[in-house]
Amino acid sequence: MTRQSFSQLPILDKHGRLCGAVTWDSIGEALLHRTPTTLADVTVRSPLSLDGQDELLGFIGQLLRLNS
Repeated sequence: MTRQSFSQLPILDKHGRLCGAVTWDSIGEALLHRTPTTLADVTVRSPLSLDGQDELLGFIGQLLRLNS
């Protein structure tokens, strides 16, 4: 992730649908509470997913809840 300057990576199911994400926060959280050994240990389930055409202001409430 560092080498490619990625702050998060999507996790897709076998049909290419978003089912999770790995972020620096999720990795850090896993390291604080346990020793992560699998991808599932550091995956955020059901991440907020926006389309490139979505109005960002409409999601401010959800974004604030994610960061609290």
